[in-house]
Amino acid sequence: MNLDATDGGYRKTILFGSDLGINSNDRLNDGTVSIIADAYSLSPNGFYRDNWIIAGVNIDAQAVTRAANTRSITDDTALIRDALSKNDKFTLGVFNDSVDGYAGNDNINGGHGNDTLVGGVGNDTLLGGAGNDVLTLDAGNDRVLGNEGSDTLMVAGNAAVTIDLRRTDAQDTGRGFDTIRGIENVVGAKGSDVLSGNRAMNWIEGGNGSDRLDGRAGDDRLAGGLGVDFLTGGAGRDQFIFTSAGEMGTGFRASDFILDFQDGRDLINLDAVDGSVGRTVTRFNAAGFSGTGEPEVTFKKRDLAGTDNDLTVVQLDRDGDGDIDGYIRIKGLFDLTADDFLL
Repeated sequence: MNLDATDGGYRKTILFGSDLGINSNDRLNDGTVSIIADAYSLSPNGFYRDNWIIAGVNIDAQAVTRAANTRSITDDTALIRDALSKNDKFTLGVFNDSVDGYAGNDNINGGHGNDTLVGGVGNDTLLGGAGNDVLTLDAGNDRVLGNEGSDTLMVAGNAAVTIDLRRTDAQDTGRGFDTIRGIENVVGAKGSDVLSGNRAMNWIEGGNGSDRLDGRAGDDRLAGGLGVDFLTGGAGRDQFIFTSAGEMGTGFRASDFILDFQDGRDLINLDAVDGSVGRTVTRFNAAGFSGTGEPEVTFKKRDLAGTDNDLTVVQLDRDGDGDIDGYIRIKGLFDLTADDFLL
């Protein structure tokens, strides 16, 4: 089994020890055993050996024997996975660690470092500690506590979730009644999510589905992803981020909708949108598409009956042929300029 980690800017390879073995005179019955894992760290600064002891693990004696008598590490890996599918407790150190508790009611403390913590199914407690951590929310009534740093909540699964980063009590997220504190960023699942920020500078990403994102206060970054998304930046200097024409919307009525664009404060970020044949979109043309082969962005105002129906429509021509490849709808009428975009 290989594990890559980064420490001090260097790439380390962690090599877990050899195939599990017991000799023919050993006999395992039942009870509680300890698993000891050897790891070797390779870096420009030297060659190190570390040990982890997973104590108090109840596993089937026959499974241990079967793993020991198999000439590969496949059964060993399955054995460790089964061992971790209980109520586990991890306290990590100062490095950039990754832990998956699998099933069970787990307690995982990331300590220092930029850690990735996955509780798995069960009522888990994830504590990020210092560093910029990634903590996963999945099935069960979880406690996800980011603590110091800029921490990100990743949502597992396909069903829609509702997450409010401003709340500190247990909330019905769609994965369980979860307590979420000290989180600055959230990445939704594949459903139609409702994700709301707090007073911090939030990164809120919807993923697939027709999502509703609200940054609230702070200078936020909102990325709807695929699907027809509704984006509210709230107070602050916000960015609405699109990485492809598909994320914008390839049809007018199937395009993303910015509900509170603040001219002169907010930005529409198309920096990652590629034009055809590898060219980036760098040209804003208020007069409309030139059709000269250069990828361009322009806009049109739709002054309809009633101010609530007024729209400004951003249009993208990614291959310079004069045709519209992507749309973004903005509530209200705006005379957009190049300063309203990041290209």
